[in-house]
Amino acid sequence: MKRIMLLVVALGLFFCPALQAAKTAPIYVETKKVQLEKFIEHLILKATASAERETMVKAPMAGKVISLAVKVGDRVKSNQTLAFLQDKASQEALALAESDYAAAKKAYDKGVGKKKNTKAWRETKRAYEKALTVYEEKQNAGRPLEIKAPFAGEVTDLTVAAGDSIAADREMVKMIDISSLVLSFTASYEDIDLVKTVSPLKVSFDEEKVLAATIAAQSGTSLVLRVDNSMGTVTVGSVGTLKVVKKEYTDVAVVPKGAVARDEKGAYVLVARKNKAKKLYVTTGPTEEGVTALTSGLLSDEILILQPEKVLPGQKIALTPGSEPAAPAVEAKKAPEAVKEKKEVKVQAPREEGEEKASSLSGKNLFSIGPVISSVSVKDENFKTFYSSSKMVFGGEINVPIMDRFVIFGSVKSYKDTAETTYYKLPLEFKMAYNTVGLRYIFTDLGYLRPYVGAGLEYISYKETKKSLTGETLNKTSDNAMGFSVGAGTYLRLESLPFVEGNLFFNYNSVKDTIDETDFDLSGVEFGLGIMIRI
Repeated sequence: MKRIMLLVVALGLFFCPALQAAKTAPIYVETKKVQLEKFIEHLILKATASAERETMVKAPMAGKVISLAVKVGDRVKSNQTLAFLQDKASQEALALAESDYAAAKKAYDKGVGKKKNTKAWRETKRAYEKALTVYEEKQNAGRPLEIKAPFAGEVTDLTVAAGDSIAADREMVKMIDISSLVLSFTASYEDIDLVKTVSPLKVSFDEEKVLAATIAAQSGTSLVLRVDNSMGTVTVGSVGTLKVVKKEYTDVAVVPKGAVARDEKGAYVLVARKNKAKKLYVTTGPTEEGVTALTSGLLSDEILILQPEKVLPGQKIALTPGSEPAAPAVEAKKAPEAVKEKKEVKVQAPREEGEEKASSLSGKNLFSIGPVISSVSVKDENFKTFYSSSKMVFGGEINVPIMDRFVIFGSVKSYKDTAETTYYKLPLEFKMAYNTVGLRYIFTDLGYLRPYVGAGLEYISYKETKKSLTGETLNKTSDNAMGFSVGAGTYLRLESLPFVEGNLFFNYNSVKDTIDETDFDLSGVEFGLGIMIRI
């Protein structure tokens, strides 16, 4: 029993000084010296920008929508083409000529292979040639009517599609005028009266775009402002902020909002006096952007405690802003480990040899550029009927390293082929251009080889021209199509030619298009070689 009592007393003698030290240890807090200054209170109103004017562009006549030149979300200029409309009379004449041509062709095809130079066969042939001539004339006769934008704005809806036959006055394209936007605010009568006295008015968007504004309408507690957006700086749906000076305060203490606390008596702050926290009740003014103006209760040069929640009035504090308390005596034995831990430095693991080489190679050049040659095949069966399914393509490519293993590339390639029509042996000329932009990832550096995989967008433009035997153009078809391209390959580098880089590649291009309700598959494989000059 005596041993237990002696142990209790010993433990008490050991812990009491530590508890006393903890009780009297200062609380470390951040502080700020108070200065009386000027504070400006603002009226801040926010609203979403909307279009002041919208319209629906209608068809001026009945006809067929040949194509649309815009899509939803496009910004257009005044008088810019929105769509192409073929009038109904030309459409009906073309349909009739096409029907006659189909019937004549069927009769002609049926007679091919039978005994020729008969009267019936010659008449069938003449009827076919005449129907073909009329059909081609109707195809080339008359340009489609251009439907144009009545003002500069943005396309918000399309109510027709290419190929639609529509009546006169049919709604086609819905537009909004973005040159003048409006914002509707809700505010008190006093705030609206204040806004009416301010000139000029400014509305800010994203804190960087500032537009001039005027009052468009005012009723009760509603205020509508019109902003000049003639430069197209702001989009519909952007949030605009109207900030107007409401009142100016002089010689007030401006403190962080978090430094003000409240109890049952009101707002107060804690200041440091004689190394202790002292409570001072204050009168608060407006709060704006995280700071509060104190109109009374706090004098200049007071040491304000910024974290009142950490300390109680009367407690000891340390006056050095941002300092931390020293480690307690009972933790003294752990100090050597703590010091050792602070001195430990994390060593970054060395990079792989291949990675290091890739980094050095990509960092030496801004880009590489040069010619490429490749063999391209096209899958479409209609295409193969007239033209070669595999063709040599010539063009150029540019590569821009953006990181250790990533390269942005762009290429332009084109080719031309010729053929003849089946019956009249009329010359056909076909031109196609491949435009690709994408990203490649380099796996590693194997000395001379840097294998990669890549993908990108493929944009193809093509044109087929039918000519007469005399060389006169009879018909021309052209279009553009978008798809994608995936591939793999390797860059080739030689130490003896440090500024030259080869590029051996294999791609699969997937591009499909539709013309006059006929599907064309321009997809195919491509393999080739490029010689790039590293700049």
